[in-house]
Amino acid sequence: MQQYFEHILLLIRRILYLLAFMAITRLVFYINNFSAFSDIQFTQVLKIFVYGMRFDLSVLTWFNMLFLVMHLVPGQYKYHRIYQLVLKMQFLIAAAVIMLPNLADAEYFKYTRKRSTAYIFELFGGGSIDTDATKLLPTFMVQFWHLTLIGLVLLVLFWIFYPKFKAKPGHQPQLISNFIAQTLYMGIGMYLFIIMARGGLQYKPISNISAAAYGTPSQIPLILNTPFSILTTYGKKKIPARRYFSDEEAQQYFLPVVTLPVDTTQMRRMNVIVIILKSFSKEYIGYYNQGKGYTPFFDSLIAQSYAFRHAYSNGMQSIESMPSILSGIPAIMENPFITSDYVSNHIGSIAGELRKVGYYTAMFHGATNGSMGFESFSALAGFHEYYGRTQYSNEKHFDGSWGIYDEEFLQYTAIELEKKQQPFMACIMTLSSHHPFKLPTAYKRSFPEGELPIHKTIAYTDMALRKFMQKAATMSWYQNTLFVFTADHCGPSQKKSDDASPAKFEIPIIFYSPKDAQLHAKADANLAQQADIFPSILHYLNYKGTIVTFGKSLFDKSTDKYAINYLNGVYQLFYKNYLLQFDGEKTLAIFDLKKSKELKDNVMDKIKPEIRNAMENKIKSIIQQYNSRMINNQLVVY
Repeated sequence: MQQYFEHILLLIRRILYLLAFMAITRLVFYINNFSAFSDIQFTQVLKIFVYGMRFDLSVLTWFNMLFLVMHLVPGQYKYHRIYQLVLKMQFLIAAAVIMLPNLADAEYFKYTRKRSTAYIFELFGGGSIDTDATKLLPTFMVQFWHLTLIGLVLLVLFWIFYPKFKAKPGHQPQLISNFIAQTLYMGIGMYLFIIMARGGLQYKPISNISAAAYGTPSQIPLILNTPFSILTTYGKKKIPARRYFSDEEAQQYFLPVVTLPVDTTQMRRMNVIVIILKSFSKEYIGYYNQGKGYTPFFDSLIAQSYAFRHAYSNGMQSIESMPSILSGIPAIMENPFITSDYVSNHIGSIAGELRKVGYYTAMFHGATNGSMGFESFSALAGFHEYYGRTQYSNEKHFDGSWGIYDEEFLQYTAIELEKKQQPFMACIMTLSSHHPFKLPTAYKRSFPEGELPIHKTIAYTDMALRKFMQKAATMSWYQNTLFVFTADHCGPSQKKSDDASPAKFEIPIIFYSPKDAQLHAKADANLAQQADIFPSILHYLNYKGTIVTFGKSLFDKSTDKYAINYLNGVYQLFYKNYLLQFDGEKTLAIFDLKKSKELKDNVMDKIKPEIRNAMENKIKSIIQQYNSRMINNQLVVY
């Protein structure tokens, strides 16, 4: 029995050993993303590391269940050298599976601002979007060589210093009484392991949102670990049915069914071009920053357009932007709509609605066909044709990573549109201002380096956009076209701010038409979001029909303006001057953005009850109807 207890003590040492290595990967994650957490005091960081052990122990238990059981089974054979070698191999494999995703997320977090979820499997092998991740993985391993090196060093150290079992010399008799006692201890051990895997004795096992009990929404990624986040979201693609109100009461606070037009004038049969600018954060645009920026042409265009000062993205990834912009479906569930179980739902879209009244529709994205599932989504959204790298058919202009450089692809797009029947609706998405931020050889020294690698590619895309608009101005379709410009999401930031802060979602949304003076040099201080673009375009065209949208027309002055997004299990509602954070059951915080955009002062218990109630009712109503319509395939009016 003494040797058995020594083996149990050895098991505890090995568990603590892996916990220590997991803490190291959390430290690497913290250091590599220090700007995202720089406002957290040192004592709170220490607490977060301690809180994180609850989630570390849970995932450690799940990934090492066989290892743990093999430690506890009765019998002398487990002290044999071969048996111990098998245990060591198992533990090393489990350690690699646990530690390496944490290191990978140390860099990927900069783009998603959250721990990776089970959605990552879609990128690495699910369906048609596997081409990006699998082909770029070797590139990323080389580019972020320091993380690759850290991972290899940790695994080597893990193998070298793995706590070894020192067998006692001589034969240890296996008595029946010892076997029974060891079986009993194994049962106790298994019970403890189950508690560890569940994260405690509470009614439900811990999940990602459990981390909200230990910190603010922006601190959740530091509290969690990546394998835990993946494990707890794997196979859970269904969203919960939320029931805060009766259906009738919910529609009093928010109504997703919109009947157009607001007036009865004849439809404007104008061409529509929606241009989605890759990673065009508001902070890069000089117009919004006293002239300091990297977009001189876009600045001049905004000055001639109907522009919104307070516009927000509905998500933080490109794959989340398309449904938001084109279909009014914001990214307020864990998985992007394009990779969710609900992608087979019937949806409305700008292209689909205009196709009903004779428009030709096309999507243009210079990336490798299949990238991000956009080609498949374009068909779902009612586009007649999709133009990507395959259709461009000139590898001379391939950037070596994602697709065709913006300058050439935008020129190609303008020429292709000239061949189409009018009126048409086109969606164009740029790509050059994307990691790894490469420029064509001819432009290596043409643009300011800026303070971040993305800045020079933002300037390049701005130049490509200028040339596109100059080319468009020579085309027959130009004068009769409504242009809508926005971004898919924000890019890397120089600002040290909370991940949930407005700055991480602030993007441009502008409407421009060469022949409509009503859209010229007009600035609007109302809130706007990507999901508003769908109903706004149809409203502007005086389109007649009924749609389901979680946005509202920006041309309808009678509607209540708001913006919504979702990050780390927390819903955010921008409403009037406030930002509300809601976890699906209760309000976590409310911030007055006029007084502090840094989200320092939670005024949840200070503001007028009627304001808080209005915000809570609105976000609950949106969530209830969003989830219900997603689950029941009611995203269109039948």
